[in-house]
Amino acid sequence: MPGLMALRKRAKTDQPLKGAKILGCTHVTAHTAVSEDF
Repeated sequence: MPGLMALRKRAKTDQPLKGAKILGCTHVTAHTAVSEDF
């Protein structure tokens, strides 16, 4: 992942997302859920 590491290094000094509010969301369905039988 050298490309990702280069972006991380650059963003550390530039801080392009400073002040931004970031939201994450996941969608779980019966097809994507993990089922455990105990």
